[in-house]
Amino acid sequence: MKKIIEKLAKLEESVAKEKGPFDLFGLFLREDGFDKWDLVASALWIEEDYSKALDYMTKKLNSILTTEELLKISKVVLINEFDERVRNIQKYIAVEHTPTELREANFFGLRMDMVYIITSKVQVDKRLLQLVWEILVEMWEKSERAVYSGDVLEVLKKRGEKVPIGAMRRVFSLLINSKCIRAAKFVNSEGVKEHGAITITWLHPDCREVES
Repeated sequence: MKKIIEKLAKLEESVAKEKGPFDLFGLFLREDGFDKWDLVASALWIEEDYSKALDYMTKKLNSILTTEELLKISKVVLINEFDERVRNIQKYIAVEHTPTELREANFFGLRMDMVYIITSKVQVDKRLLQLVWEILVEMWEKSERAVYSGDVLEVLKKRGEKVPIGAMRRVFSLLINSKCIRAAKFVNSEGVKEHGAITITWLHPDCREVES
């Protein structure tokens, strides 16, 4: 498996530079997998067209792996970045372009004999993070002590910014996890995808995540 992992690590980094970063990229061997591995990947660009993304990934694998190596991979699984199972893995391990071996782990509700995680990380657009933070601070200084994420998106649109689906949720998740903001969430699936569907109820004046 060593050669396969090395090849996949190079592929993951190459694709990330070409198409955009992965939130999750790894090989999973189920307990009853009979030495057949599942390649699991999640990324924002995958959601634009799953069929096209699957075809792209399949061609990439065929170009770098030998026939014998390809037979080791049972299937390629592309997962929506909003899937909580992706978030659970990111909470368990955070790495990027760094193959990490895990043994006897539970993921996706299944027992895994072995896992190689190459990337597991919430990917955030740094420029969008800066823009969102500037808007939040501006609203906060105007005494708007409860800022709705949808209103932040409207400001971005008025400025001519094109915000990909899911990008703002990532930004707000980072700000919440970094304790830069506190927020109340809403049950609004479309709102979650577009802008996060939250109301910011508290804001820390100095957010290190934005400064870095």
